[in-house]
Amino acid sequence: MGPPSRMDRRQASFRSEAIFPILRGEIDRQRVLPFGSLADVPAAVMRVRAALDDGRGGVIAQCERGNRDPVENIAVVFAAWEEPLPTRST
Repeated sequence: MGPPSRMDRRQASFRSEAIFPILRGEIDRQRVLPFGSLADVPAAVMRVRAALDDGRGGVIAQCERGNRDPVENIAVVFAAWEEPLPTRST
């Protein structure tokens, strides 16, 4: 895995807010959606959810389809978003 993204770095600050902001969990539309495999896409979804979704709500699944994006990848985004998150250790 590469260096932490901006989303990863802000994770702790958003989770510590008394009022949780509404966040859009956007999947990488420059690499993952057009070129990702059917295994890459759900992994990207889970990465966004792991960083932003703590189970209290306020995270919106967002996906923008471009002309070069396979329809299958878009369908996998929303199917993966509906999957339960792995249990977090505390």
